[in-house]
Amino acid sequence: MTEQRQRRKLARQHVRKKLGKLANLTVQKKTLQRYETAVATFFAWTSRMYIDFMTVGCIARAAEQWISDCWEEGEPLSVAADTLSGLQYFEPELKGHLKQAWRLVGTWRQEEPPTRAPPI
Repeated sequence: MTEQRQRRKLARQHVRKKLGKLANLTVQKKTLQRYETAVATFFAWTSRMYIDFMTVGCIARAAEQWISDCWEEGEPLSVAADTLSGLQYFEPELKGHLKQAWRLVGTWRQEEPPTRAPPI
């Protein structure tokens, strides 16, 4: 390896060391905090509902019910979306198994107009 290539490699290592672990850079800290809050709320709800997670299908059905309950209770859409995104972030094997829950979120987006600031 040439001296110039070695210096570039060391420079990249230095920059990357400052940035931290690659896995920790996949989402912003604020986003991660939202995911943690939403998923913790979801699991508190499942505990109150006595829902036991034996399979991925059980989690998927619980997520569908959670989305429906959020809708009925007047929760903001962001709570529902953050919950599903957080579940998939913390448990990547759930990706692709929450299709019906995501479909409910999509319907919610279509049916509820976004909150906008009034014109000046």
